[in-house]
Amino acid sequence: MTEIWRPIKGYEGLYEVSNKGRVKSLERYSVKFGHQKELVDEKPISLHKSSAGYMVVHLSKDGERKSKSVHRLVAQAFIPNPQGLPFINHKDEDPTNNHVDNLEWCTQKYNVNYGTAHKRARATLKLNRTKGKTEIDKVLLKTHITKTALAKGLQVSRTTLRNWILDPKKKHYKEMLAKIKELEAEWQKDEEKQIKDLIEFRKEAKRIFGKK
Repeated sequence: MTEIWRPIKGYEGLYEVSNKGRVKSLERYSVKFGHQKELVDEKPISLHKSSAGYMVVHLSKDGERKSKSVHRLVAQAFIPNPQGLPFINHKDEDPTNNHVDNLEWCTQKYNVNYGTAHKRARATLKLNRTKGKTEIDKVLLKTHITKTALAKGLQVSRTTLRNWILDPKKKHYKEMLAKIKELEAEWQKDEEKQIKDLIEFRKEAKRIFGKK
């Protein structure tokens, strides 16, 4: 495929992104020391991997430097989005492959549940984890919240949480249910956390089933 370059929205005349997922700065004059102008050559911009595993690039404009996700820059420049879908899916499940043919606009639900290995791993893990579990364990399985996160949210140790869960009188049952609901609501609003959790889960899926 021929590499095509298009302006990055909001950075026209400064940077361009290609359909192969590369970014470059354009030739332009740069003001130095408040009055001197220096011609800066066109050059490729280095990409960096974020903690979530996605490629990002740092762009500067008017003295302000911002980090941008490369897959979003590519999608915005090359893929129509008439429905205004908010998420971008990597078809091959490789977050570093930002070729335009590997990207598609999608809903959050589609993005989180994408991938056959992911679906099979979720079903397998859910089946294994429900055996002999308490009611709280089963509630947690229906969410994205771990016991560690629940203990932190309740400001208790893992040992204390375990005692609460196993308490036959269920003294703290309602308190735990309320906190689980609260944490799940926060998770649904935190896109960065969702991405990190999804990547970790897909790693587990590939460990169980192997990469297809």
